[in-house]
Amino acid sequence: MNNFKNKNAITLVALAITIIIMLLLAVVAMQLALGENGLIAKATQAKSQQAKSELYETAKLEYLKLRTKDIVTNKEAPKVEAVLTEPDFLNKYNVVGDNITNKNNEFIETKENLLKFLREDSSLSPSTPSAPSTPPSPSIPSAPLLDQPYPVATEDKDKLILRYKYSDGITPFNSISTSYSGCSIDWRRWNNR
Repeated sequence: MNNFKNKNAITLVALAITIIIMLLLAVVAMQLALGENGLIAKATQAKSQQAKSELYETAKLEYLKLRTKDIVTNKEAPKVEAVLTEPDFLNKYNVVGDNITNKNNEFIETKENLLKFLREDSSLSPSTPSAPSTPPSPSIPSAPLLDQPYPVATEDKDKLILRYKYSDGITPFNSISTSYSGCSIDWRRWNNR
């Protein structure tokens, strides 16, 4: 009977240790989910960042639409503030005082920051059309590069050109082709050199 009592004590100790470990794991999991840098905080940050990026892209698109209309009609470039009154913009966002909110009245960005972004965006600044330029003609250096029997154009210097000469005493394979993930490599003895 003494032996049976001893086994029960070991089982109770193992159960207590298991419960303590499970409680520690539960605390760690709650900290990962609810902590300052937890999953919920990161998801909230990502949601607000996504909403802000979407607002900027929508405003940029609306401004480019306005600008295109004015270019077609030979008018001056529109003011950036005109974006805030466009119907497509107002279908997605509300302008409440100095803030811009979504249709659920969740704050996204201030009006001042959005207008500042639109003014500073280089892709929205007016540009003058440039005349098409002709591509530069290849320039061939006066001396061949690295004892090459043929000249190499300057723009071709960075391209990989392999030329392998076999010594006269060795008879290599005639041709072997190998494929690696969609690329084909072909070794050949060109012109029997």
